[in-house]
Amino acid sequence: MPIAGGTEGLRDVMDQRQRPRSALPCSLSGEVTVYRPLSVSDISPLGARVETAEVLRVDSVRAFRLNLGEQTVVLKGRIAHASVRTLDDDVVVYTSGVEFLDVPPLAKAAIERFLTRAGTSLRPEQMDIR
Repeated sequence: MPIAGGTEGLRDVMDQRQRPRSALPCSLSGEVTVYRPLSVSDISPLGARVETAEVLRVDSVRAFRLNLGEQTVVLKGRIAHASVRTLDDDVVVYTSGVEFLDVPPLAKAAIERFLTRAGTSLRPEQMDIR
């Protein structure tokens, strides 16, 4: 992909690296997480139901950044189930159940504080996304 203004400026930036990098003799592939807007319709420290404009593949593991008011948490979650619903001819919304994985104690406490402030504290037997 060409860079505006040629590669001279790019070389200057690359020469400022603090540590050298090695050129690879073969290609290396990977993936990147791109955050997209979502709506959370319900949540517990164990999981959530989210609505997105793009489908989330069942059993895929995703990173979720959730703004809990006074605190933002980033959690890893597995898509447990997904369904599609059409709002009208032009708008499709995907609803997915997310099982949070390896929730750090501070993130769990932040979700519980958020639920308490929202007046929707859950009893332990209610904390399930299935």
